[in-house]
Amino acid sequence: MTPRRQRGFTLLEVLVALVLLAMFTVTSYKALDSVLGAERYVSAEMARWRQLALAFTRIKSDFANAVSGIESRHDRMRGLHAGLDQDGAPWVELDRLLPEDRDGGVERIGYRYHDGALMRWIRHDTTKPDELPAEMPALEGLSGLDLRYLDRKGEWHANWLPMPGKDALPRAVEMRFRFVVGPPLRRVFLLQ
Repeated sequence: MTPRRQRGFTLLEVLVALVLLAMFTVTSYKALDSVLGAERYVSAEMARWRQLALAFTRIKSDFANAVSGIESRHDRMRGLHAGLDQDGAPWVELDRLLPEDRDGGVERIGYRYHDGALMRWIRHDTTKPDELPAEMPALEGLSGLDLRYLDRKGEWHANWLPMPGKDALPRAVEMRFRFVVGPPLRRVFLLQ
C-alpha cells in the first residue's frame, strides 16, 4: 500500500489568499470611508440649511411685523432705517410689534453684517436710549451681505430713511447673502 499524501495548501496558495484578503479589506475600507464622508457632508449641509431656515423665519417675522407712525418714547421717528457702517457694512433697523404672547407694544430690531455674521439685536421701548442692546449672531459663515429696499413705485434703493406718511416703510427688503462656502443666496422679505 502506498502512503497517502496529505492534502494542504501550498505556500503560494496561502500568499495568494492573503493578497486577495488584503485587497478586499482595502477596498471595503475605502468604500466605508467614502460613505462616512458623504454622511458627514450631508449632516453639515442639513445643519447649514436648518440655520438658514431659522434665520430666514426670524427675519421674515421681524419685517412682516414692522410698523411706523406710532409715537416713540425717545423722540425718534418710527419705521425702518438703513444705511452703511463706517467700514461699509450694511445695517437695517426697524420697529416691530411684539408677538401676542409678550407684554408691551413695540420693540426695535436691528440687523448688521459684522465679522462674517449677520448680527441681530433687540431694544425694547423700556430700554434707555444710551444703553447698548445685546447682539447675537442670526446667521454665521458669511463673507458679505448686500441690502436693497423696494419703494411704493417699484424702484430699488441702497438705503432707506423713513418719511412721514404712507411711504415710511418700504414694500420689501432684499438681502443678498454671500457665504464663505457655497453660492450666494438672495431673499426678498415683504413688509406690510
